[in-house]
Amino acid sequence: MDIEYNKEPLRVTPYYSFKEEIDQCRNMAERKEAERKAKEEAERKAKEEAERKAKEEAERKAKEEAERKAKEEAERKAKEEAERKAKEEAERKAKEEAERKAKEEAERKAKEEAERKAKEEAERKAMEEAERKAKEEAERKAKEEAERKAKEEAERIAKEEAERKAKEEAERKAKEEAERIAKEEAERKAKEEAERKAKEEAERKAKEEAERKAKEEAECNSYKSMIEDFVSDIKECEYKDGIIFGKKKKIHYVANPITKRIWNAVVNKSSEADFDDNDFVPQKELGTFLENLNSYYSGKIVFEYLHKNIHALVHLQVYEKQDKNACFVYIKEEN
Repeated sequence: MDIEYNKEPLRVTPYYSFKEEIDQCRNMAERKEAERKAKEEAERKAKEEAERKAKEEAERKAKEEAERKAKEEAERKAKEEAERKAKEEAERKAKEEAERKAKEEAERKAKEEAERKAKEEAERKAMEEAERKAKEEAERKAKEEAERKAKEEAERIAKEEAERKAKEEAERKAKEEAERIAKEEAERKAKEEAERKAKEEAERKAKEEAERKAKEEAECNSYKSMIEDFVSDIKECEYKDGIIFGKKKKIHYVANPITKRIWNAVVNKSSEADFDDNDFVPQKELGTFLENLNSYYSGKIVFEYLHKNIHALVHLQVYEKQDKNACFVYIKEEN
């Protein structure tokens, strides 16, 4: 029924409808609470599962790290043990080799000493035997000589004094004449031999001097020709003196690399050809090459090492495929 209050109609809700709404609200609240608890339980379980997996992963990694370190330690110890044994074996072999050599050297020296003493003893005995025989021979000859002289003296006295003196005089003169002739002949031959040797020595020295001068002249012309050939192949190179905003510049460079053959010609003034054409001279071994080359041209041409101009060097190595192991020179000009 309708009740008027302040002339406004009031709506009366039946009790069963009101209870229904309350039950619906309670059910909805309970459902939401159940959903919240289920969600929290799921999050808790997910968190616990994640922590468990993280813990297991950490334990696995720790175990792998421990095993790796244990393996490395075992390998290190095995390596050190092997090195120690190898070192001890090498020292033992070296000691045995040294002892063997010392023993062989001692035996060799002992053998040599024994041979030397035996030789000296044999020589001493041989000398004593020779001296004894020489003494006996001298005594025998002295005895025979004394007997011969006594016999000759008796015969000489028996001859006439005049014949003896005449004979002795003739023999003396003949001997003096023979000695004089022999002496003169020896002096003449010695003089001729000295003159011949002096002449041959003078001719030999003159010939050697002429050959030396000819060789030096040929050597000089040869090494000069090598230098002229070296600088004859001049090429032009245009490059930038910066990576991005560099200016274009030009140089004239010698296309031939510095080999040991041309280095020897410039520095030592030698035309020796016993070098390989691809035997390049490294930068650190160039020495006085540049000074000698500029001195050769006496200031008419001034050369500089190409590696002093890094931009031109890089350009030639990249675009002209210039050998990076070789050194080059270029003509130093005002750009």
